Amino acid sequence: MMHQTKRRKPGESQVVSYSSKAAELHRHEDENGHENHGDAVVLEAHKGPVLAAKFNRDGSLLATGGMDRTIQLWAPSMDDENHEVQVNVASLQQHKKAVTSLAWLADVLVSASADATLGIWDTATDAPRKIRKLAGHSAVINQVASISDSTFCSVSDAGQLKVWDYRDKSPVAGIRTEFPLLTSCAHNGSIYISGIDPRISAFDMRKLDAPVWCVADQLDSVTSLSVSPDGSSLSSRSFDGLVWTYNITHASTMPRVVRNFQGAPSGKENWLIRTCFSNNNVNLLSGAEDHSVVVWDQLSGALVAKLSGHEGAVLDLDYHPTLDVTVSSSTDGTAIVREV
Repeated sequence: MMHQTKRRKPGESQVVSYSSKAAELHRHEDENGHENHGDAVVLEAHKGPVLAAKFNRDGSLLATGGMDRTIQLWAPSMDDENHEVQVNVASLQQHKKAVTSLAWLADVLVSASADATLGIWDTATDAPRKIRKLAGHSAVINQVASISDSTFCSVSDAGQLKVWDYRDKSPVAGIRTEFPLLTSCAHNGSIYISGIDPRISAFDMRKLDAPVWCVADQLDSVTSLSVSPDGSSLSSRSFDGLVWTYNITHASTMPRVVRNFQGAPSGKENWLIRTCFSNNNVNLLSGAEDHSVVVWDQLSGALVAKLSGHEGAVLDLDYHPTLDVTVSSSTDGTAIVREV
């Protein structure tokens, strides 16, 4: 039932390919209860939970990061039967603790770690390498998020938000809050943060001394914030498993709650489970502790699908920039790339 994985010898790339029963792995039911099948590939290179998974900006590379302190880089290819496979092109291993989050800028990959450092990686060469270590945080870094081609933000258990230009060794801006920050995202000049204190705060990047607005609709700590590609919607997910969306079309005004979504349960482990939007702004996706990827229509709130295949909680998600393909990472030590 599981896909076959060829183990690497020194100097070899790892190719993850299909088994004859691949369709069984990722079957799901649509809103009418009908099972659907699409192509899927299981990525098995980590030892322990995979905490982060992100496509680069053109979808030509995928990065995964995990509790095993490694970053695995994957590139799509075609096998002899004209199936797309993922080739494990590099394993990056310079963090001292878990890799908690990943973000792609125009030319580099940014990694965050529980060792309180950030890594900047040049992935454009045949031998990807770390080109800079950024050490401005004092506690576990929970998430990084891209802002522009060269800038990004990071949040930590110390309640710090920091804004960076990857070409500099020191942050260019930042704020400190009273409680640990678990999540952050940015879009069109605004940065959104939340965490143990479930209030969601929006900041103008040009003026971080005070939030533009704060909302406090969640009753439990917020583990994920994400913005739709068109910038009109902000999603949040909290430890209680509730997912909300807000209309943020007008960045300077208090956002309006659009709806809340159910069906992506949390458990007792308090994993930082993330959400993401589809590349066409139609669907909203969330991980869940029931081992599924949950897909909703973001406007109607209708459940579109629950994607199976993982054997542990689904933690991180990302949507391919141009294709109807998503990647999910899990505590079972795998990531799954599949059509949606």
